[in-house]
Amino acid sequence: IFALPAGATSLPALPGISAGAVKTDIIIQTTPLGMSSHADANTLPVSEAFLKKGTVVFDIVYSPMMTPLLTLAKKRKCKIVYGYRMLLHQAVYQFQWFTGKKPNVAAWEKILKSDLAGKNRKR
Repeated sequence: IFALPAGATSLPALPGISAGAVKTDIIIQTTPLGMSSHADANTLPVSEAFLKKGTVVFDIVYSPMMTPLLTLAKKRKCKIVYGYRMLLHQAVYQFQWFTGKKPNVAAWEKILKSDLAGKNRKR
């Protein structure tokens, strides 16, 4: 498990650890890197060497939906998880918690994706 220190823009080199020596099953990107409005929007949070075929790459950034990290991960045949899915399921659980009712998740997802796609086109 690696975490970025405050203000860092990428995973620092760690003595004795290289991407080739570490088996990475999942990468969860939780920084603002890749966010449309972030100054370092095109900076990758990890070395490309960690993006191996089959690795699950989850980027919590949801605008844009396809971040630079997810774009590269897809090219390298990783399994990608879009950030909007976290946003969606947070809303679903909050709705259920406060109302006791189960929302139409598929409909909410369609609306959310459409809204995010529209916002991305305006930028």
